[in-house]
Amino acid sequence: MYYILFTTTRCNKCPDFKSYVKDHIRFKGIILDEVSDEFADEISKNNVISAPTLIIYENDLRKKEIFRTSEIYEVKEFLCY
Repeated sequence: MYYILFTTTRCNKCPDFKSYVKDHIRFKGIILDEVSDEFADEISKNNVISAPTLIIYENDLRKKEIFRTSEIYEVKEFLCY
């Protein structure tokens, strides 16, 4: 699996979400915020309209999305914690 987490520096939920992902997701991924060079291109490619948004793909080729959420409790359920 592979993840992308989209955050912004002005989002109230984003710091906690980012911490949770860093502490609990054990597979590869990236965290992007609006100051990242790839941010605009990636939100467009992935149809992201809000932050935080976590997308998990089947693998790092990012062809098959298997999970998407903006809620930590849904990440916990997906990861079975």
